Parts: sequence; C-alpha cells; structure tokens
Amino acid sequence: MEDAKPENVGTHRRGRRSSGECIHILEAARSCFAERGYDRATIRQIAARAQMDPAMVYYFFESKARLFTEALAIPSDPVGRLTDALEQGLDGAGKRIVRHFLAVWDSAASMEPLLVLLRSAPTDERSAAIFTEYVQREIIERIAAAAPRTTHLMRACAPSYSARS
Repeated sequence: MEDAKPENVGTHRRGRRSSGECIHILEAARSCFAERGYDRATIRQIAARAQMDPAMVYYFFESKARLFTEALAIPSDPVGRLTDALEQGLDGAGKRIVRHFLAVWDSAASMEPLLVLLRSAPTDERSAAIFTEYVQREIIERIAAAAPRTTHLMRACAPSYSARS
C-alpha cells in the first residue's frame, strides 16, 4: 500500500502537528495493523515501533480508530460521522449514514488506500481480517449499542454486543 500523506497531517485540535512525528507514527501503525490486525494491534505496540510514548500517539490521533482511519488515508472520519448520525436520533440515521457513505464513495480518487484494502480482502485473509475487525469494532458495535433493542442481525454481526446483552 502506498504511503500517501493524509491531507490533515500538520493540523490538530491542539495546534500544529510535527509532520515528521505524525508520518513516523502512521508508518508504524500501518505496519502493526498489517502484521497484527486491527483488534490485536495496540497503541502501545505502535508507539514502541515509532519509538514514542503512547501519550504522543493519543495526542496526535486521539484514538485507535482515528489512527487507523488516517493510516489508511480514509478520506473522512467514518466513526465520527456515524456517531454524529446516531446522536441525531435513530429516526433517519440509516439515510444519513448511507448518504455520507455514498458521498465519500463518489470521491473514489481519494479512497485509493481503502480500495486497495477492499480489493485485497477477498483473496488475502489478513486484509479481510483487518477490515472486518475495524468495521465490527468501530461501526457495527456502535450501531448495536445505539439501537433500542437487539435484533438477530445485530447479534450475528456483533458477537461482542451479544455477549453484553
């Protein structure tokens, strides 16, 4: 996968990012996610590989989900958008989520790293596992937690949600 520099490297909610530090963290994250998968890669492992304190990873990227998003150069923050859509209420949440997904998908040129992952998933177990773990942990489980009742579909899609029910 090409190491494209994400558009937002250089800015942060607390001020200017050190481009070199961010790129170093992103390279370490890509490597850890590729080797261990989304669930098994930890911020501590990524920080160790980048030779930085884990607090710096959190300072620059706020969460593992956001680091994954930026490491793959996903053009928008799907977890943030999902959270926003769910906070507006369940009525119409499906439409809001689909509209956002389609708008992002229409700008496919900016989705190259994600497309590489999606295209390799059917033939590469590691790619499939990374993508599946991310979608389950960061998207399906959030939808399941926001839903007023658990359906059989949610139980099937989010096993860890079923365990909490």
